[in-house]
Amino acid sequence: MVRPSKLRRALRWTGTATCGLILVLWAISIASPRVIAATTGDRYLCYIGVAAGSVHFHFWAIQGEDITQTRAVLDEFLGGSRSSYAVLWASRWSSLHSYGFRLPMTEQKESAWGQGRSFTAFAVVPCWLLFAVAAVPTLLLCYVDRRRIPPGHCRHCGYNLTGNISGVCPECGTPCPQQTTTSQ
Repeated sequence: MVRPSKLRRALRWTGTATCGLILVLWAISIASPRVIAATTGDRYLCYIGVAAGSVHFHFWAIQGEDITQTRAVLDEFLGGSRSSYAVLWASRWSSLHSYGFRLPMTEQKESAWGQGRSFTAFAVVPCWLLFAVAAVPTLLLCYVDRRRIPPGHCRHCGYNLTGNISGVCPECGTPCPQQTTTSQ
């Protein structure tokens, strides 16, 4: 019986760790919604946040003649009110009592304001979906790599020991209990 390769074992443990991290991310998103990462330019805002058991990807572009007004709107968001904005935005599309057990969703919207326009696009990916994407391949690897060594085989390498009377596996050198046959 062949042992699982090191790559498959590494993938299995990586998948297990990823599933654990996704569960932690889900718990954080339920306990305290927050923006994880945000970047901004002169006329755009892009951030990733967690709230209500989901991961949010949000892009907001502003096109206007007055760059100072655009900058003020973006600075208001980045000025420390990130978590409150994440809570308000999450409550807009999802009840906070759903714990993320909803379907993924996306939305794009273009609107006019003052002398400019804004374009908003966002996607919401529930943590259960991320967990399923990580867990299914991990469980398949665990199922394929399960080791059931039949009787009469070496417990270390799986070599067939039928007819072996030395008590040592000729393949790997592991001491093996001798098979006792009782004749009646």
